[in-house]
Amino acid sequence: MSVYGASFVRARQDPATSFRELSSLLRETNASWLAASPTNLGVELMVRASEGSDWVSIQNALADQLLETISRVLGTTAIMIYVMDEMVLRFSYRHFNNGQAVRILEYVNHGNPKERGKWTKVEGEPEPWEAILFSHRLMELYRKHAPDEVHESCEESKIKPGFSIPWACDASTVADIARALQLPWEPIDNRFSPATQTEVIPGSPERWKAFLRQQRRPWWKFWARGTSGRSGG
Repeated sequence: MSVYGASFVRARQDPATSFRELSSLLRETNASWLAASPTNLGVELMVRASEGSDWVSIQNALADQLLETISRVLGTTAIMIYVMDEMVLRFSYRHFNNGQAVRILEYVNHGNPKERGKWTKVEGEPEPWEAILFSHRLMELYRKHAPDEVHESCEESKIKPGFSIPWACDASTVADIARALQLPWEPIDNRFSPATQTEVIPGSPERWKAFLRQQRRPWWKFWARGTSGRSGG
C-alpha cells in the first residue's frame, strides 16, 4: 500500500527563526499530549528547513487541530497533504491561514467495487493548484470511467461534494500538486529537499509498540468480535 503524507508551515520571518519556533511548539504539544493520558500515542516528528524554500516541512500528516494551532500561534500558513492510493483510496488536503481554515478537501473510496468513491468534504474556495485535477490527461480518464458525471461535475472545473471525480490519489497527480505548491517534497519516494536544519521531535516508542502489539490479535478474535454483536438476535 502506498501512503504519502506531510505537512508544511510557511516561514513568516527568516526560515531559521520559523524553524525554531515550530520545533519548540511541536515539542511542547507532543509532551503535553503524552502527559495528558497514559493511553495517548506520541508520534515522532521530523522537522526540516530546506535550502531555497520558505516552507518548513514536517514528515507527517498532522491532525487538523494541531495544524490549526500551529497556524494560529505562529501567525502563518500551514498545509497538510495525505494520500492513500491502493484498495482504500483517500485524499486529504488542509490549508489554514492565521488559524482560519481556508480550504478543506476530503476524498474517500473504501474499495468496494460496487461503489464509487466520493468527495466527502469540500470547504472553502478553490485554489489554483486544483486545475491539475482537470488536466487533459485526467479528463480523458473521467470520460472513460465516469462518463455520467463528467458534464455535471466538471463543467466548472471545480471539486463538488458527493461526486467521484475529479481524482487526486495517484502518485503522479500528488507529485504535480506538490510542485504547483512549490513544496520541498517529492511524495513518490517521500524525499525532501536538502535540509539546512533538522530536528526530531520525540514521541513515545514504547506506547507505539504497545499499540501495535494490541493490533496483532489471532484471526478468531477478530471473527468473534464481528459475530458477538449478532448473537442472541
